[in-house]
Amino acid sequence: MLGLITVYKVPNYGTKLQAYAMQEMLKKYDETEVINFKVSSDHRFSAVTGKIKLKLQRMKKKKSENPAFLKYKNERVSAVNQFDKSFYNFSACMKGTRQVRKYMKGCSAVICGSDQLWAPINVDADYFTLTIVPSGIRRISFAASFGISEIPDNYRRKYRRFLNKMDYIAVREKSGKKIVESVSDKKAEVTLDPTLMLSSEQWNALADKSRISHSDYIFCYFLGNNKNHRLFAKELAARENKKIITIPHCEQYNESDVDFADIEITNAMPQDFLNLIRGANYVCTDSFHGTVFST
Repeated sequence: MLGLITVYKVPNYGTKLQAYAMQEMLKKYDETEVINFKVSSDHRFSAVTGKIKLKLQRMKKKKSENPAFLKYKNERVSAVNQFDKSFYNFSACMKGTRQVRKYMKGCSAVICGSDQLWAPINVDADYFTLTIVPSGIRRISFAASFGISEIPDNYRRKYRRFLNKMDYIAVREKSGKKIVESVSDKKAEVTLDPTLMLSSEQWNALADKSRISHSDYIFCYFLGNNKNHRLFAKELAARENKKIITIPHCEQYNESDVDFADIEITNAMPQDFLNLIRGANYVCTDSFHGTVFST
């Protein structure tokens, strides 16, 4: 049994699909479960969860000022939650380190990855750093990212402590390899984002499960609020005589998304996202994973 620790509890298509890709990639080697772990019940995580909760509360307050954003967000969250239930192989839900450590003793290895698991906000807890894993169980990272190019001086000891306990380290960026080898005694490999580790046939099989299908369109997937991106898309659509389909207000309320597209899709599931890319004549995006799947 392989235990997978990954980011998945956010309504972001790239995040959802990287977690799915990690799971599918590992299944080739052994039975794999995404570790379903609620940290809020454990006092050891109170500091980091407190920081995260404060940040989320601020974001929620800001977003709550716009009812349109909340409507879009709620529909999207409902859709992606359906994906979780259908396509992730979860462990039983566990609360607190005692339950999690007991579960991990039955694993041959615990793997963390990918995404920005090792950003400073996450190393105050024992979860993404794998220091929660009992001794004797292999600790492995795949395509982990630090989200920064240099470690703050006051965090260097924390990073050294958990990195030195890893059995194998694979990171997503060359800057991550440099950090690992400068802070710890370990070597690191640079590897692909897990979405690039699955074949096009595997992604097509998932896209085939989509409920949404259109023809003759430009698909726009913008996370940012850059008006010039939308202007370019409109000019392209006029030149090519195509309609514009978009998933609006993906990460925040974007004024540039208002009255921008011909068709707005607010309840897309990850497989719908893939199919919208697959069926488009053009894709316009500012997203890493939007670019990955377009390619």
